[in-house]
Amino acid sequence: MTEEIIRWIHTLPGSILGWLDDMNASRWGFYKDCRDAEMDYALPASHVAMRFEKLLRNVDDISALPGYSAGQAKSNLEFIQSCQQPDTGFFIDPNLDSRFADKTNPAALEAFRRAVTKYTIDMLWEHYRATPLYPYAESGGHGVPDADEFVTFMRTADWDNPWGAGSHAGGKAREIFNLVNEGREEYISALKQGIEIILSHQNPDTGMWGRSELPLYQQISGALKIIGRFKFFMGIDLPYMDKLADSCIRHHADGGFYPEGNDEDMCFPRNVAEMCIACLEQSDYRREELLKTLASIAEYLRDYQQPDGAFASQRSGRRFLHWNGAVICGNSDTPRSNINGTQGAIWALGMIGNYLGWPEMPFPDPQGDWRERIAKLNYAITISKNGIVEISKK
Repeated sequence: MTEEIIRWIHTLPGSILGWLDDMNASRWGFYKDCRDAEMDYALPASHVAMRFEKLLRNVDDISALPGYSAGQAKSNLEFIQSCQQPDTGFFIDPNLDSRFADKTNPAALEAFRRAVTKYTIDMLWEHYRATPLYPYAESGGHGVPDADEFVTFMRTADWDNPWGAGSHAGGKAREIFNLVNEGREEYISALKQGIEIILSHQNPDTGMWGRSELPLYQQISGALKIIGRFKFFMGIDLPYMDKLADSCIRHHADGGFYPEGNDEDMCFPRNVAEMCIACLEQSDYRREELLKTLASIAEYLRDYQQPDGAFASQRSGRRFLHWNGAVICGNSDTPRSNINGTQGAIWALGMIGNYLGWPEMPFPDPQGDWRERIAKLNYAITISKNGIVEISKK
């Protein structure tokens, strides 16, 4: 079975590139999320699609992509930068923002716009080697991270939604840690408090985030959003990783992570794969079972591939699509792939194939050489057995 999966993975670059051609918007460098998207393009989808184009064509710069012109790239850059609000630093996607469903909820709207902003800042740098015109910070406004706001967010976040709370908490913690790593020691106290609050929401029985009564996909996705930042970018060895390994093995095998219906998402097998690897990188506990789980996830991902050659967020490929609360499209009579589903498959298969040593993987491990990255840090974070965080200069 492993050889069959490897052969299948090697067919994917060509089929995904063919599908991407159909996702091109009317303007070069912009893409829609899926065939029946109710908008010509979205900034997050365009960023991810351009990343695919470079990866699958094995080029490092957009100037090597078909259809490139310096004039069009300059026009794209100017348009993207013009989407930023000078006062808040948020990027406003004109298509997605008009389709956000809960604009009367200020907290939900801010979370949505922060998600758009994260993708757009990444898009500027990765594809255009440019930065925003105005400063931006994940914690606070006007581009200056606010230590008090950082701690307040950790205390008041909705930890009964660990996927969402964990995503924002992990990103904010990484931002503050980067400042500490640059020598801004005035942020150490806030970082220590914030991490301790985040860890207080880890379930010692499961190793995941949130109460045991919450849906399993929420718990594992919360773990991904925290551990993915803490382990692979901040170098933290986390508690209860043996319990997390138990959860990954058990609930992949029994299907508990993968609900049927509107909650189903490609994110879940991708998130389980990364958490298996996080466990493997911390200890040898149930190592062989975790490795078998990774191989099984790769096989399971075949269920998400659609007739058009790419991948959907849901196995049926027919359900409505939202992006962080913005409506992309309604239900479809026929199966179709979408950008987020394809991104999840590429990242998951890259992680799994490279970790298991499968030959000539066409997709990279998205974490890269994370140990080399951690070795270059100037500060180290440790957690005591009673959950006390220590931050010290190396």
